[in-house]
Amino acid sequence: MVHDFMVDAESASPRLAALWHMQHMAFTPEAASLTSKRIMAAMAAAGFVELTEAEVIPDMTRIVHARRPA
Repeated sequence: MVHDFMVDAESASPRLAALWHMQHMAFTPEAASLTSKRIMAAMAAAGFVELTEAEVIPDMTRIVHARRPA
């Protein structure tokens, strides 16, 4: 599972997550904004299945769950 600040596909909202990423990129220019779609794609490419996502802290963080097959 991955729980972090995640923005939408346009990296503009939710507002608090976008602001967190903006300040993070000021100190880590090579960083990229996290989206649940991006994380889910990476997990699927690594062989994880049953991917789901949900909001954890409203308008700020999301969680992505997945399962590694046996």
